[in-house]
Amino acid sequence: MDRTEYLVKEAEYIRQTVLSLLNRIEENERYALLTTGAIWSWAIANSQVQGIRLLWWSPLIIQILFALRSLVTWKNLSSHLKYLSKIEKEIMLDGAFGLGTYLQKEWGKLPERSGAVFWILLVMITIVINLFLPFK
Repeated sequence: MDRTEYLVKEAEYIRQTVLSLLNRIEENERYALLTTGAIWSWAIANSQVQGIRLLWWSPLIIQILFALRSLVTWKNLSSHLKYLSKIEKEIMLDGAFGLGTYLQKEWGKLPERSGAVFWILLVMITIVINLFLPFK
């Protein structure tokens, strides 16, 4: 196997990893919303149970954990995109055709920032609901 062939296979592997990391971030967001909804639905249906007030705050903890996991995944994704971009330049792909180069150029920090906005809003809404809605 020559150098170029190795780099092409490496780029293919890193590209699949990038797509997997993007999917993982979306899954974190989806699971955080689903678990919050499930816990609150159960808590509303069982609002007469003693100690239910503590259960109302558990989605906040879950959301913070998912947000931290997403942050780490974004950092990992960023490093994979940089590496993929370097490989693409090494094998002399035009920037318009390489996924790593294209995403870094077109996206910039927008997805990471929009992800941060999602998590901040979700946590803030959860806090507001826990403090001000009379389901307790």
